[in-house]
Amino acid sequence: MKSPCSGNTLMNTLVLDQGGHSSRALVFNPQGKCIAKAQHQLSASIACQQHHIEIDPLKVLLSLQHCIDDILKNHNIFIEQAALICQRSNLLACSRRTLQPITDIISWQDTRNSTALDLSIKNNTLNPERFQCITGLRPNAHLGFSKIQYLLAHNVAIKKHLSDNDLIFMPASAWLAAKLCSPNQSPAEVLCDPSCAQRMGLVDIHSGEWSNELLTLFSIPRHCLPTITDTLHHWGTLPAGIALKLLGGDQSFIPFIASKKMRDESLFINIGSGAFILCESILPKTHSGNGLYSVYKQHKNKHLDPSVLSETIINSAATSINQYHKKYQSQGLPADLSTAISVALAIENTSDIPLYINAGYGLASPYWHSRVCEYFSYSSAESNNPLYEFKAIIESLLFLININIDVLQAQQGTEKQRIILSGGLSKSNALAQSLADISGLEVWQNTEAETSAVGAACYLLNAQYPLNIGAVYTPAFNAAAINMKTRYQPFKTMMKTYVL
Repeated sequence: MKSPCSGNTLMNTLVLDQGGHSSRALVFNPQGKCIAKAQHQLSASIACQQHHIEIDPLKVLLSLQHCIDDILKNHNIFIEQAALICQRSNLLACSRRTLQPITDIISWQDTRNSTALDLSIKNNTLNPERFQCITGLRPNAHLGFSKIQYLLAHNVAIKKHLSDNDLIFMPASAWLAAKLCSPNQSPAEVLCDPSCAQRMGLVDIHSGEWSNELLTLFSIPRHCLPTITDTLHHWGTLPAGIALKLLGGDQSFIPFIASKKMRDESLFINIGSGAFILCESILPKTHSGNGLYSVYKQHKNKHLDPSVLSETIINSAATSINQYHKKYQSQGLPADLSTAISVALAIENTSDIPLYINAGYGLASPYWHSRVCEYFSYSSAESNNPLYEFKAIIESLLFLININIDVLQAQQGTEKQRIILSGGLSKSNALAQSLADISGLEVWQNTEAETSAVGAACYLLNAQYPLNIGAVYTPAFNAAAINMKTRYQPFKTMMKTYVL
Protein backbone atom coordinates (compact mmCIF):
# COMPACT_ATOMS: atom_id res chain seq x y z
CA MET A 1 0.00 0.00 0.00
CA LYS A 2 1.04 3.61 -0.45
CA SER A 3 2.15 5.84 2.38
CA PRO A 4 -0.78 7.73 3.92
CA CYS A 5 0.94 10.94 2.89
CA SER A 6 1.39 10.16 -0.80
CA GLY A 7 -0.61 10.68 -3.97
CA ASN A 8 -4.35 10.85 -3.61
CA THR A 9 -4.25 10.26 0.16
CA LEU A 10 -3.78 13.97 1.04
CA MET A 11 -7.41 14.40 1.93
CA ASN A 12 -9.80 14.17 4.85
CA THR A 13 -12.06 11.14 4.74
CA LEU A 14 -15.49 10.72 6.31
CA VAL A 15 -16.51 7.22 7.39
CA LEU A 16 -20.16 6.59 8.23
CA ASP A 17 -20.51 3.49 10.41
CA GLN A 18 -24.06 2.23 10.80
CA GLY A 19 -24.32 -0.33 13.62
CA GLY A 20 -27.01 -2.07 15.58
CA HIS A 21 -27.25 0.48 18.41
CA SER A 22 -26.12 3.71 16.80
CA SER A 23 -24.87 5.49 13.70
CA ARG A 24 -21.50 7.22 13.79
CA ALA A 25 -19.56 9.61 11.60
CA LEU A 26 -15.77 9.83 11.88
CA VAL A 27 -13.43 12.11 9.96
CA PHE A 28 -9.84 10.95 9.48
CA ASN A 29 -7.02 13.20 8.37
CA PRO A 30 -4.27 11.94 6.01
CA GLN A 31 -2.20 10.73 8.98
CA GLY A 32 -5.02 8.51 10.23
CA LYS A 33 -6.01 10.65 13.21
CA CYS A 34 -9.71 10.98 13.92
CA ILE A 35 -10.28 14.74 13.92
CA ALA A 36 -14.07 14.83 14.26
CA LYS A 37 -16.76 12.46 15.45
CA ALA A 38 -20.54 12.39 15.77
CA GLN A 39 -22.89 9.70 17.02
CA HIS A 40 -26.65 9.21 17.19
CA GLN A 41 -28.26 6.41 19.15
CA LEU A 42 -30.96 4.20 17.66
CA SER A 43 -33.97 2.91 19.47
CA ALA A 44 -34.05 -0.83 20.04
CA SER A 45 -34.97 -3.17 17.21
CA ILE A 46 -38.57 -4.29 17.11
CA ALA A 47 -39.27 -7.95 17.89
CA CYS A 48 -42.74 -8.01 16.32
CA GLN A 49 -43.06 -11.82 16.50
CA GLN A 50 -40.87 -14.67 17.64
CA HIS A 51 -37.60 -14.60 15.64
CA HIS A 52 -38.74 -11.42 13.81
CA ILE A 53 -36.28 -8.56 14.42
CA GLU A 54 -36.93 -5.33 12.51
CA ILE A 55 -35.67 -1.74 12.51
CA ASP A 56 -37.42 1.38 11.21
CA PRO A 57 -35.44 2.31 8.06
CA LEU A 58 -36.38 5.99 8.23
CA LYS A 59 -34.99 6.25 11.77
CA VAL A 60 -31.73 4.65 10.64
CA LEU A 61 -31.51 7.01 7.68
CA LEU A 62 -32.28 10.02 9.89
CA SER A 63 -29.57 9.01 12.38
CA LEU A 64 -26.96 9.01 9.59
CA GLN A 65 -28.21 12.34 8.26
CA HIS A 66 -27.94 13.83 11.76
CA CYS A 67 -24.36 12.54 12.03
CA ILE A 68 -23.40 14.22 8.76
CA ASP A 69 -25.15 17.45 9.79
CA ASP A 70 -23.33 17.48 13.15
CA ILE A 71 -19.95 17.09 11.45
CA LEU A 72 -20.64 19.84 8.93
CA LYS A 73 -22.10 22.29 11.48
CA ASN A 74 -19.71 21.75 14.37
CA HIS A 75 -16.37 21.28 12.63
CA ASN A 76 -14.71 23.57 10.12
CA ILE A 77 -13.24 20.72 8.06
CA PHE A 78 -13.07 20.28 4.32
CA ILE A 79 -14.01 16.66 3.51
CA GLU A 80 -13.29 15.31 0.05
CA GLN A 81 -14.63 11.76 0.17
CA ALA A 82 -16.64 9.32 2.25
CA ALA A 83 -17.27 5.65 2.99
CA LEU A 84 -20.38 3.97 4.36
CA ILE A 85 -20.06 0.67 6.24
CA CYS A 86 -22.99 -1.31 7.62
CA GLN A 87 -23.98 -4.63 9.15
CA ARG A 88 -23.95 -6.97 6.20
CA SER A 89 -27.05 -9.17 6.51
CA ASN A 90 -29.61 -6.41 7.15
CA LEU A 91 -32.05 -6.09 4.25
CA LEU A 92 -35.35 -4.55 3.25
CA ALA A 93 -37.86 -4.65 0.41
CA CYS A 94 -38.67 -1.50 -1.54
CA SER A 95 -40.55 -0.16 -4.48
CA ARG A 96 -38.13 -0.44 -7.39
CA ARG A 97 -39.46 2.77 -8.92
CA THR A 98 -39.30 5.04 -5.85
CA LEU A 99 -37.20 3.13 -3.27
CA GLN A 100 -39.99 3.68 -0.76
CA PRO A 101 -39.71 0.90 1.85
CA ILE A 102 -42.29 -1.84 1.75
CA THR A 103 -40.85 -3.51 4.86
CA ASP A 104 -38.79 -2.34 7.79
CA ILE A 105 -35.10 -3.22 7.74
CA ILE A 106 -34.99 -6.90 8.66
CA SER A 107 -32.06 -7.38 11.01
CA TRP A 108 -29.28 -9.91 10.53
CA GLN A 109 -30.50 -11.33 13.87
CA ASP A 110 -33.89 -12.19 12.34
CA THR A 111 -34.34 -15.95 11.81
CA ARG A 112 -38.05 -16.05 10.96
CA ASN A 113 -37.65 -18.70 8.27
CA SER A 114 -35.38 -21.09 10.19
CA THR A 115 -37.90 -23.93 10.40
CA ALA A 116 -38.54 -23.95 6.65
CA LEU A 117 -34.82 -23.71 5.94
CA ASP A 118 -34.03 -26.64 8.24
CA LEU A 119 -36.71 -28.67 6.48
CA SER A 120 -35.31 -27.90 3.03
CA ILE A 121 -31.89 -29.14 4.18
CA LYS A 122 -33.37 -32.22 5.84
CA ASN A 123 -35.34 -33.26 2.74
CA ASN A 124 -32.34 -32.54 0.46
CA THR A 125 -34.03 -29.71 -1.40
CA LEU A 126 -31.04 -27.60 -0.38
CA ASN A 127 -27.61 -29.21 -0.36
CA PRO A 128 -25.37 -27.29 2.13
CA GLU A 129 -22.17 -28.37 0.39
CA ARG A 130 -23.35 -27.20 -3.02
CA PHE A 131 -24.64 -23.97 -1.49
CA GLN A 132 -21.26 -23.25 0.11
CA CYS A 133 -19.40 -24.12 -3.07
CA ILE A 134 -21.40 -21.44 -4.89
CA THR A 135 -21.68 -18.74 -2.23
CA GLY A 136 -18.75 -19.32 0.13
CA LEU A 137 -21.31 -19.38 2.97
CA ARG A 138 -22.94 -21.93 5.19
CA PRO A 139 -26.73 -21.84 4.66
CA ASN A 140 -28.45 -20.33 7.69
CA ALA A 141 -31.54 -18.31 8.49
CA HIS A 142 -29.58 -15.10 9.14
CA LEU A 143 -28.89 -14.78 5.41
CA GLY A 144 -31.08 -12.70 3.12
CA PHE A 145 -32.36 -15.45 0.83
CA SER A 146 -34.17 -17.14 3.73
CA LYS A 147 -35.97 -13.92 4.67
CA ILE A 148 -36.81 -13.17 1.04
CA GLN A 149 -38.42 -16.60 0.72
CA TYR A 150 -40.52 -15.88 3.79
CA LEU A 151 -41.63 -12.46 2.50
CA LEU A 152 -42.55 -13.80 -0.92
CA ALA A 153 -44.65 -16.51 0.69
CA HIS A 154 -46.35 -14.56 3.48
CA ASN A 155 -46.32 -10.78 2.91
CA VAL A 156 -49.36 -9.44 1.05
CA ALA A 157 -47.73 -6.11 0.15
CA ILE A 158 -44.71 -7.92 -1.26
CA LYS A 159 -46.93 -10.08 -3.46
CA LYS A 160 -48.75 -6.98 -4.74
CA HIS A 161 -45.52 -5.15 -5.63
CA LEU A 162 -44.20 -8.29 -7.31
CA SER A 163 -47.27 -8.55 -9.52
CA ASP A 164 -46.89 -4.85 -10.41
CA ASN A 165 -43.21 -5.40 -11.33
CA ASP A 166 -42.30 -2.86 -8.66
CA LEU A 167 -40.32 -4.88 -6.12
CA ILE A 168 -36.67 -4.97 -5.15
CA PHE A 169 -34.91 -6.67 -2.23
CA MET A 170 -31.69 -4.95 -1.27
CA PRO A 171 -29.08 -4.84 1.49
CA ALA A 172 -29.82 -2.01 3.92
CA SER A 173 -26.42 -0.53 3.02
CA ALA A 174 -27.48 -0.07 -0.61
CA TRP A 175 -30.76 1.60 0.34
CA LEU A 176 -29.06 3.92 2.82
CA ALA A 177 -26.43 4.93 0.26
CA ALA A 178 -29.07 5.69 -2.35
CA LYS A 179 -31.22 7.74 0.05
CA LEU A 180 -28.29 9.67 1.54
CA CYS A 181 -27.02 10.65 -1.90
CA SER A 182 -30.29 11.20 -3.74
CA PRO A 183 -33.03 11.58 -1.11
CA ASN A 184 -35.68 12.83 -3.54
CA GLN A 185 -34.74 11.03 -6.73
CA SER A 186 -35.53 7.59 -8.09
CA PRO A 187 -32.36 5.84 -9.23
CA ALA A 188 -31.91 4.78 -12.82
CA GLU A 189 -30.28 1.61 -11.50
CA VAL A 190 -30.19 0.15 -7.99
CA LEU A 191 -26.68 -0.92 -6.97
CA CYS A 192 -25.17 -2.90 -4.10
CA ASP A 193 -21.64 -3.83 -3.06
CA PRO A 194 -20.15 -7.38 -3.16
CA SER A 195 -19.69 -8.00 0.60
CA CYS A 196 -23.26 -7.07 1.56
CA ALA A 197 -24.65 -8.75 -1.56
CA GLN A 198 -22.91 -11.96 -0.56
CA ARG A 199 -24.81 -12.01 2.72
CA MET A 200 -28.01 -12.39 0.71
CA GLY A 201 -26.77 -15.95 0.11
CA LEU A 202 -27.43 -15.69 -3.61
CA VAL A 203 -24.08 -14.60 -5.08
CA ASP A 204 -21.77 -16.90 -7.00
CA ILE A 205 -18.43 -15.85 -5.51
CA HIS A 206 -16.53 -17.15 -8.53
CA SER A 207 -18.33 -14.85 -10.98
CA GLY A 208 -19.35 -12.07 -8.60
CA GLU A 209 -22.91 -12.18 -9.97
CA TRP A 210 -26.23 -13.49 -8.69
CA SER A 211 -26.38 -17.28 -9.05
CA ASN A 212 -29.03 -18.41 -11.54
CA GLU A 213 -28.95 -21.85 -9.95
CA LEU A 214 -29.85 -20.52 -6.50
CA LEU A 215 -32.39 -18.01 -7.78
CA THR A 216 -34.19 -20.87 -9.50
CA LEU A 217 -33.90 -23.12 -6.43
CA PHE A 218 -35.37 -20.48 -4.11
CA SER A 219 -37.89 -19.09 -6.67
CA ILE A 220 -36.51 -15.55 -6.35
CA PRO A 221 -36.88 -13.42 -9.53
CA ARG A 222 -33.62 -11.92 -10.77
CA HIS A 223 -35.29 -8.59 -11.54
CA CYS A 224 -36.10 -8.21 -7.83
CA LEU A 225 -32.42 -7.84 -6.95
CA PRO A 226 -30.01 -4.89 -7.44
CA THR A 227 -26.97 -4.83 -9.69
CA ILE A 228 -23.71 -5.77 -7.97
CA THR A 229 -20.86 -3.36 -8.51
CA ASP A 230 -17.46 -2.84 -6.90
CA THR A 231 -16.89 -1.74 -3.33
CA LEU A 232 -14.93 1.23 -4.66
CA HIS A 233 -17.44 3.07 -6.84
CA HIS A 234 -18.93 6.54 -7.17
CA TRP A 235 -22.09 5.83 -5.19
CA GLY A 236 -23.30 9.42 -5.31
CA THR A 237 -22.80 12.72 -3.53
CA LEU A 238 -23.53 13.44 0.13
CA PRO A 239 -24.38 16.90 1.46
CA ALA A 240 -21.66 19.56 1.01
CA GLY A 241 -20.53 17.84 -2.18
CA ILE A 242 -18.80 14.93 -0.42
CA ALA A 243 -18.32 12.04 -2.84
CA LEU A 244 -19.41 8.65 -1.44
CA LYS A 245 -16.72 6.38 -2.90
CA LEU A 246 -16.91 3.21 -0.79
CA LEU A 247 -19.74 0.98 0.40
CA GLY A 248 -19.41 -2.29 2.25
CA GLY A 249 -19.79 -4.43 5.34
CA ASP A 250 -18.29 -3.29 8.63
CA GLN A 251 -16.34 -6.44 9.58
CA SER A 252 -15.00 -6.78 6.04
CA PHE A 253 -12.56 -3.91 6.44
CA ILE A 254 -10.92 -4.88 9.74
CA PRO A 255 -7.89 -6.61 8.13
CA PHE A 256 -7.11 -3.49 6.10
CA ILE A 257 -5.83 -1.68 9.17
CA ALA A 258 -2.60 -3.59 8.39
CA SER A 259 -0.16 -3.74 5.49
CA LYS A 260 -0.42 -6.49 2.87
CA LYS A 261 2.57 -8.30 4.37
CA MET A 262 1.06 -8.21 7.85
CA ARG A 263 -2.32 -9.34 6.51
CA ASP A 264 -0.61 -12.35 4.99
CA GLU A 265 0.98 -13.19 8.33
CA SER A 266 -1.91 -12.48 10.71
CA LEU A 267 -5.33 -13.52 11.88
CA PHE A 268 -7.71 -10.69 12.77
CA ILE A 269 -10.17 -11.32 15.60
CA ASN A 270 -12.82 -8.77 16.51
CA ILE A 271 -14.69 -9.65 19.70
CA GLY A 272 -17.88 -7.69 20.19
CA SER A 273 -21.38 -9.09 20.64
CA GLY A 274 -20.11 -11.94 18.48
CA ALA A 275 -16.57 -12.86 17.55
CA PHE A 276 -15.35 -12.61 13.94
CA ILE A 277 -12.12 -14.33 12.91
CA LEU A 278 -10.79 -13.20 9.52
CA CYS A 279 -7.72 -13.73 7.39
CA GLU A 280 -6.60 -13.18 3.84
CA SER A 281 -7.26 -16.31 1.85
CA ILE A 282 -7.50 -18.05 -1.46
CA LEU A 283 -10.73 -18.60 -3.31
CA PRO A 284 -11.55 -22.33 -3.13
CA LYS A 285 -12.64 -24.07 -6.31
CA THR A 286 -14.71 -26.62 -4.41
CA HIS A 287 -16.30 -26.93 -0.98
CA SER A 288 -13.86 -28.44 1.51
CA GLY A 289 -16.36 -29.35 4.22
CA ASN A 290 -14.40 -27.34 6.77
CA GLY A 291 -17.27 -25.46 8.35
CA LEU A 292 -16.06 -21.94 7.49
CA TYR A 293 -18.75 -19.33 7.77
CA SER A 294 -17.73 -17.38 4.72
CA VAL A 295 -15.22 -16.90 1.94
CA TYR A 296 -15.68 -13.75 -0.11
CA LYS A 297 -14.10 -11.14 -2.35
CA GLN A 298 -14.23 -7.41 -1.73
CA HIS A 299 -14.49 -6.78 -5.47
CA LYS A 300 -16.07 -8.61 -8.35
CA ASN A 301 -13.65 -6.82 -10.71
CA LYS A 302 -10.57 -9.04 -10.88
CA HIS A 303 -8.41 -6.11 -11.98
CA LEU A 304 -8.98 -4.28 -8.69
CA ASP A 305 -7.89 -5.43 -5.22
CA PRO A 306 -7.72 -9.26 -5.51
CA SER A 307 -8.14 -9.77 -1.76
CA VAL A 308 -10.17 -12.77 -0.69
CA LEU A 309 -11.16 -13.05 2.97
CA SER A 310 -12.02 -16.19 4.91
CA GLU A 311 -14.18 -15.67 7.94
CA THR A 312 -15.52 -17.70 10.82
CA ILE A 313 -17.96 -16.48 13.43
CA ILE A 314 -19.01 -17.18 17.00
CA ASN A 315 -22.49 -15.78 17.34
CA SER A 316 -22.36 -15.09 21.06
CA ALA A 317 -19.23 -13.64 22.63
CA ALA A 318 -19.64 -10.47 24.70
CA THR A 319 -23.40 -11.10 24.63
CA SER A 320 -23.19 -14.29 26.71
CA ILE A 321 -20.34 -13.04 28.91
CA ASN A 322 -22.16 -9.80 29.73
CA GLN A 323 -25.42 -11.63 30.34
CA TYR A 324 -23.94 -14.03 32.88
CA HIS A 325 -21.73 -11.35 34.45
CA LYS A 326 -24.84 -9.34 35.22
CA LYS A 327 -26.62 -12.42 36.55
CA TYR A 328 -23.78 -13.47 38.86
CA GLN A 329 -22.93 -10.08 40.38
CA SER A 330 -25.52 -10.66 43.11
CA GLN A 331 -23.69 -13.89 43.91
CA GLY A 332 -20.29 -12.33 44.52
CA LEU A 333 -18.84 -11.76 41.04
CA PRO A 334 -16.88 -8.47 40.81
CA ALA A 335 -18.97 -5.65 39.38
CA ASP A 336 -16.24 -4.57 36.96
CA LEU A 337 -16.33 -6.88 33.93
CA SER A 338 -12.59 -6.81 33.26
CA THR A 339 -11.87 -7.65 36.90
CA ALA A 340 -14.43 -10.46 36.85
CA ILE A 341 -12.82 -11.97 33.74
CA SER A 342 -9.37 -11.77 35.35
CA VAL A 343 -10.57 -13.41 38.56
CA ALA A 344 -12.32 -16.21 36.67
CA LEU A 345 -9.43 -16.96 34.32
CA ALA A 346 -6.95 -17.04 37.24
CA ILE A 347 -8.72 -20.04 38.82
CA GLU A 348 -6.36 -23.01 38.61
CA ASN A 349 -8.88 -25.68 39.63
CA THR A 350 -9.38 -28.23 36.85
CA SER A 351 -11.68 -30.85 38.31
CA ASP A 352 -14.67 -28.67 39.22
CA ILE A 353 -14.87 -26.24 36.27
CA PRO A 354 -17.86 -27.17 34.06
CA LEU A 355 -17.84 -27.09 30.27
CA TYR A 356 -20.27 -24.83 28.44
CA ILE A 357 -21.88 -25.08 25.01
CA ASN A 358 -22.08 -21.49 23.78
CA ALA A 359 -25.29 -21.61 21.74
CA GLY A 360 -27.46 -18.85 23.17
CA TYR A 361 -27.64 -17.14 19.76
CA GLY A 362 -27.00 -20.10 17.50
CA LEU A 363 -23.97 -22.33 17.44
CA ALA A 364 -20.64 -21.13 16.13
CA SER A 365 -18.67 -22.26 13.13
CA PRO A 366 -17.55 -24.89 12.31
CA TYR A 367 -20.46 -26.79 13.87
CA TRP A 368 -23.58 -24.99 12.54
CA HIS A 369 -26.26 -26.89 14.39
CA SER A 370 -29.39 -24.77 14.65
CA ARG A 371 -31.23 -26.78 17.29
CA VAL A 372 -28.57 -27.09 20.00
CA CYS A 373 -29.27 -25.04 23.14
CA GLU A 374 -26.76 -23.55 25.55
CA TYR A 375 -25.73 -26.14 28.09
CA PHE A 376 -23.46 -26.60 31.14
CA SER A 377 -21.79 -29.97 31.57
CA TYR A 378 -20.93 -30.34 35.26
CA SER A 379 -18.10 -32.57 36.42
CA SER A 380 -19.00 -32.54 40.11
CA ALA A 381 -21.48 -31.19 42.64
CA GLU A 382 -19.12 -28.26 43.23
CA SER A 383 -19.22 -27.32 39.53
CA ASN A 384 -22.54 -25.53 39.99
CA ASN A 385 -20.79 -22.42 41.23
CA PRO A 386 -21.29 -18.92 39.76
CA LEU A 387 -17.58 -18.16 39.41
CA TYR A 388 -16.84 -21.59 37.93
CA GLU A 389 -19.72 -21.23 35.47
CA PHE A 390 -18.49 -17.76 34.49
CA LYS A 391 -15.04 -19.19 33.81
CA ALA A 392 -16.61 -21.94 31.69
CA ILE A 393 -18.45 -19.32 29.58
CA ILE A 394 -15.25 -17.35 28.94
CA GLU A 395 -13.34 -20.54 28.15
CA SER A 396 -16.01 -21.65 25.69
CA LEU A 397 -15.33 -18.49 23.69
CA LEU A 398 -11.56 -19.09 23.79
CA PHE A 399 -11.97 -22.76 22.85
CA LEU A 400 -14.29 -21.98 19.94
CA ILE A 401 -11.92 -19.29 18.67
CA ASN A 402 -9.05 -21.77 18.73
CA ILE A 403 -11.09 -24.43 16.93
CA ASN A 404 -11.85 -21.90 14.21
CA ILE A 405 -8.20 -20.83 14.04
CA ASP A 406 -7.32 -24.47 13.36
CA VAL A 407 -9.92 -24.57 10.58
CA LEU A 408 -8.53 -21.40 8.98
CA GLN A 409 -4.93 -22.55 9.30
CA ALA A 410 -5.80 -25.87 7.66
CA GLN A 411 -7.58 -24.09 4.81
CA GLN A 412 -4.58 -21.81 4.25
CA GLY A 413 -1.98 -24.55 4.46
CA THR A 414 0.30 -22.02 6.19
CA GLU A 415 0.77 -20.99 9.80
CA LYS A 416 -0.11 -17.44 10.79
CA GLN A 417 2.37 -15.69 13.06
CA ARG A 418 0.08 -13.61 15.20
CA ILE A 419 -3.44 -12.56 16.16
CA ILE A 420 -4.42 -8.89 15.95
CA LEU A 421 -7.21 -8.53 18.49
CA SER A 422 -9.85 -5.78 18.52
CA GLY A 423 -13.36 -5.16 19.81
CA GLY A 424 -14.86 -4.48 23.22
CA LEU A 425 -13.61 -7.62 24.95
CA SER A 426 -10.10 -7.14 23.57
CA LYS A 427 -9.56 -4.61 26.37
CA SER A 428 -9.38 -7.48 28.86
CA ASN A 429 -5.69 -8.22 29.40
CA ALA A 430 -6.54 -11.57 30.96
CA LEU A 431 -8.61 -12.60 27.95
CA ALA A 432 -5.84 -11.54 25.54
CA GLN A 433 -3.27 -13.55 27.50
CA SER A 434 -5.50 -16.62 27.64
CA LEU A 435 -6.07 -16.38 23.88
CA ALA A 436 -2.29 -16.41 23.38
CA ASP A 437 -2.02 -19.40 25.74
CA ILE A 438 -4.66 -21.54 24.03
CA SER A 439 -3.68 -20.63 20.44
CA GLY A 440 0.09 -20.70 20.85
CA LEU A 441 0.26 -17.43 18.86
CA GLU A 442 1.32 -13.94 19.80
CA VAL A 443 -1.67 -11.70 20.47
CA TRP A 444 -1.34 -8.03 19.55
CA GLN A 445 -3.91 -5.99 21.46
CA ASN A 446 -5.23 -3.34 19.09
CA THR A 447 -6.29 -0.29 21.11
CA GLU A 448 -8.07 1.40 18.17
CA ALA A 449 -11.72 1.74 19.21
CA GLU A 450 -12.95 2.24 15.63
CA THR A 451 -11.20 -0.62 13.85
CA SER A 452 -13.79 -1.12 11.09
CA ALA A 453 -13.91 2.61 10.33
CA VAL A 454 -10.10 2.90 10.23
CA GLY A 455 -9.93 -0.16 7.98
CA ALA A 456 -12.48 1.37 5.62
CA ALA A 457 -10.52 4.64 5.49
CA CYS A 458 -7.30 2.74 4.75
CA TYR A 459 -9.03 0.74 2.04
CA LEU A 460 -10.49 3.84 0.43
CA LEU A 461 -7.19 5.74 0.59
CA ASN A 462 -5.09 2.74 -0.49
CA ALA A 463 -2.93 3.63 2.49
CA GLN A 464 -1.85 2.20 5.82
CA TYR A 465 -2.16 4.13 9.04
CA PRO A 466 0.09 3.21 11.98
CA LEU A 467 -1.32 0.34 14.02
CA ASN A 468 -2.33 1.23 17.58
CA ILE A 469 -0.95 -1.77 19.45
CA GLY A 470 -1.19 -1.46 23.22
CA ALA A 471 0.45 -4.70 24.31
CA VAL A 472 1.79 -7.96 22.91
CA TYR A 473 1.00 -11.24 24.69
CA THR A 474 3.11 -14.33 24.21
CA PRO A 475 1.96 -17.86 25.15
CA ALA A 476 2.57 -18.68 28.81
CA PHE A 477 3.17 -22.06 30.42
CA ASN A 478 1.93 -21.37 33.93
CA ALA A 479 -0.58 -23.45 35.88
CA ALA A 480 -3.64 -21.54 34.65
CA ALA A 481 -2.59 -21.96 31.01
CA ILE A 482 -1.81 -25.66 31.43
CA ASN A 483 -5.12 -26.32 33.20
CA MET A 484 -7.08 -24.47 30.50
CA LYS A 485 -5.43 -26.63 27.85
CA THR A 486 -6.36 -29.68 29.91
CA ARG A 487 -10.04 -28.76 29.52
CA TYR A 488 -9.72 -28.00 25.80
CA GLN A 489 -9.78 -31.62 24.61
CA PRO A 490 -12.86 -32.58 26.70
CA PHE A 491 -14.56 -29.47 25.30
CA LYS A 492 -13.92 -30.62 21.71
CA THR A 493 -15.15 -34.09 22.60
CA MET A 494 -18.31 -32.63 24.14
CA MET A 495 -18.99 -30.56 21.03
CA LYS A 496 -18.73 -33.64 18.84
CA THR A 497 -20.97 -35.59 21.22
CA TYR A 498 -23.77 -33.02 21.37
CA VAL A 499 -23.54 -31.50 17.91
CA LEU A 500 -22.18 -33.82 15.28
